[in-house]
Amino acid sequence: MEITASSSIIKDNEKSSMETVITHADSEQWVTLNVGGSIFTTTLLTLTVTEPESILAKMFAEEGGAGRAAWNPRKDGNGAVLIDRSGMLFECLLNYLRTGKLILSQNILMESIFVEAEFYNFQRLLEELGPIAKKIQSTGRILDLSATNKSVTLTRPDVIRALMVTPSTQELRFQGIDFEGCDLSKLDLRCVNLKFANLKRTNLTHCNLSYANLDRADLTEAVLDHAVMFGVKMPCAVMERCSMQDVNMDDPAGSRANLEGVNLRNARLDNSQLSGANFRVANLKYASMTNCELKQVSFPGANLELCNMSGSNLFEANLRGANLANTNFGHLASALHMSQTI
Repeated sequence: MEITASSSIIKDNEKSSMETVITHADSEQWVTLNVGGSIFTTTLLTLTVTEPESILAKMFAEEGGAGRAAWNPRKDGNGAVLIDRSGMLFECLLNYLRTGKLILSQNILMESIFVEAEFYNFQRLLEELGPIAKKIQSTGRILDLSATNKSVTLTRPDVIRALMVTPSTQELRFQGIDFEGCDLSKLDLRCVNLKFANLKRTNLTHCNLSYANLDRADLTEAVLDHAVMFGVKMPCAVMERCSMQDVNMDDPAGSRANLEGVNLRNARLDNSQLSGANFRVANLKYASMTNCELKQVSFPGANLELCNMSGSNLFEANLRGANLANTNFGHLASALHMSQTI
């Protein structure tokens, strides 16, 4: 490929690697690449500026002022430069060269991008994504490398891949991760650390959350219907307007679910097995707990104002110090004794 030399080009002989310097006229020169059968058209400026030490930059670097490319490329019948790599992955890297953002489509794994970035020697990209790629596999997300906030909202495929490669004996850490609006229904999330996680409006129906850590997690308007929650730890979690109907916290092994200080205002817990759970100082104002199994549940200091507990079994439940203003105890399955409330 012919590249016109410019008198303004300065070469640093002290550097072992060649620097690519392109003038304004050269920067508008267009190049066509055939990568694994996919055709891409871009400019020399795009290929050489963002990653100056990459193979692509050096492919089109000038050689000793001769005015010719530093390599002798193979070309297809239409004159496009041939590169024997994945076209789908190259498209992600080319968009990164153009915008500074790595855009991963739905069926591309971070590991694949890493392999390609290493092949093309994208040093800046490897530096930026190294710590992230070790923790998660990103799918369908945009990572803005120029921004200081590199948080990523995980999707169902991300979680499934993480579950598949993590042994059941190893703790899976999702602490502080953003899952807002994610469909996690029917997944086995036993013992997973979701402390401080953003689970707003997530679908957790039919999940197994036994022994999971949801300490201070945000589950506002989340749906946990039919979930298994043996020994779950979720003190001070935010669960306003969430749905927890038909959940099971009654562990045959004897472990007790900890919901101390949880905010369940306007939540629905109807028909749930909650025996032995700890709701100490929890906020259950306006909550619906009809037809629940509440044997030996601890409610000391809880706010049960206007809570509907009709049809529930409160045998040996501890209601001492709880706010019972206008609480509905109609049609209880067992008698409520004053000793339980004083």
